[in-house]
Amino acid sequence: MNKMTYKIQNLKCEGCLTHILKKVSEVPGISEPRLDIEKNEITFRYLSFNTPELVKKALKRLGFYE
Repeated sequence: MNKMTYKIQNLKCEGCLTHILKKVSEVPGISEPRLDIEKNEITFRYLSFNTPELVKKALKRLGFYE
């Protein structure tokens, strides 16, 4: 299982954190999503090579990744 970390923008509150975790957890093939508010990062594990791109697209749709 591979691990990926992305920097997140506009992370301001616990509500944002909950919303991001809910939506990212819906991406097929993702496991163990974790957000670090202090570092503005999301880390997750995945099996499929295209999963990180799907997570990136989900974050962009939510307005937390450019």
